Amino acid sequence: SNNKKLRGEIDKLRKDKNIYESTFKKLQKDLEDKRTEMAEAISSAELAYKNREKALQHLEELKQQNEEEQKQYEKEWNELMNQIEQEKKRKEFIQQREKEKLQENTIAEIDPEDEAKIKSLANLSEAEKQSTNESLQLVKSYEEAIEKIKAETGVESLQELVDAFLRYEEKNSSLLNFVNELTGEIEQLEKQIEDIKAEISRYKQMGAMTDTSKKKVLQKMEEKLASMEFRNNINEQRYKESMKTIAFIKEQLKSFLQTLDPEDPILKEMEEEALTEPNMMKYLAEVEQRANKIIQSYALIQAQKLQTEAMMKEDPELHKSNIAALNNVMALGSQTMGNTAPITIPLPVLQDEEDDGMDVDDEEIPLPVDELRARAERTLQNWKLTRSSTNKPNKPSKRNKK
Repeated sequence: SNNKKLRGEIDKLRKDKNIYESTFKKLQKDLEDKRTEMAEAISSAELAYKNREKALQHLEELKQQNEEEQKQYEKEWNELMNQIEQEKKRKEFIQQREKEKLQENTIAEIDPEDEAKIKSLANLSEAEKQSTNESLQLVKSYEEAIEKIKAETGVESLQELVDAFLRYEEKNSSLLNFVNELTGEIEQLEKQIEDIKAEISRYKQMGAMTDTSKKKVLQKMEEKLASMEFRNNINEQRYKESMKTIAFIKEQLKSFLQTLDPEDPILKEMEEEALTEPNMMKYLAEVEQRANKIIQSYALIQAQKLQTEAMMKEDPELHKSNIAALNNVMALGSQTMGNTAPITIPLPVLQDEEDDGMDVDDEEIPLPVDELRARAERTLQNWKLTRSSTNKPNKPSKRNKK
């Protein structure tokens, strides 16, 4: 029963070990999957970081380009507006001069105000005249540039050119807004990258802790399994030794029973069923019962022999102690067999010399030793036949066969 219990514990530990191994493999697979996901996340994070750097660099370039274009545009716009204003003034002045010339040709008298203007123009210094000429040349160059722009773009008026410039300015503003939105998305991606890195570090710590705990549990289970296997080996050795002892006892029982009675039905029962603790006690009880009966028969024979010797020597006190010892042996055997009334041997009684001439029955005459031995053997044989017929009621006896 102890060996069976240990085997059950070993099977349970093996099942637990298999469960732990399957769980360990599953956790290893999950860890590998997490590591693969971590590697993919790291690669995607690195790619996103590179794209972010490129986008930031491109954004910075666009900002610088936009600022430069804005400055250039404002500068050119201011210059153009100044030139247009100067050109407008020059044209007005020329027109005014032409009108004045016409008036001089048609009207003899000159208006005092016009005369004052003419005098003021005549009194201009050389520097002012040179500045005016430069302005006129600049206006002329701007007019040529505007004409080229009109020819290239197909715009016929200056207002359409201004409208196109405003449209492009709005487009530039929308691009700037797009760049700002892209910057916000990049910042969000950076935050996500930081979160992913924190999660990766957390998973690494969890993986290290899980590996350590699993190794400790597995080591404990292996140590426990090794201890149980060692104990199991010891118990198996003890079990083998016990089985050898039981086999030896069985052989001795069979040999003893065959010595007593080769045709005893118990021998067949021992061959048909395995020798266990309950039936071994049963067989030992049967052997003990047979031994007690043999001892009683032997004691009876010895008692009759002693009685005869005592009667022949006419000394009943001679073997009184031996007969009492035999009575004790027979009483012990009867108690072992379950008899309530043990067999007793009467002490020898000697007749007086006066009774020598009286008739004595055959049963009261002491029998010789050979006759007593023959009677005891017949009694034992009858008991065996009775036992055999009791155990096998349907099987005929040897005498019936004969």
